[in-house]
Amino acid sequence: EITAELVPVLLNMDPKKLASSLLKSRRIKATLGGVERAFYLPENSAEVIALIDGRRTLRQIHGRLRARGAKINWPIFLEQFLAIYDVLHPLNIILFAGAKLE
Repeated sequence: EITAELVPVLLNMDPKKLASSLLKSRRIKATLGGVERAFYLPENSAEVIALIDGRRTLRQIHGRLRARGAKINWPIFLEQFLAIYDVLHPLNIILFAGAKLE
């Protein structure tokens, strides 16, 4: 279960560089099994990813977005974060710090 206290971490990727790239295009390309595929992230992905530093919890990231003027409640933020996670996690780009694999 994904909770507000989890800390997202990007693997081998600079959040600022990825966020900058996503401002230009929300498409991420990956080669899977020798086939290049494109994946699309939600509109606010750049803003969320720029705040992932391996220390901030999801609650803190949501709070920072709101402090910057985003009118987004927790359920909507979580839905949008999950859309980002659902693309990046299978590509081994994002995980949660301290998460135990089962």
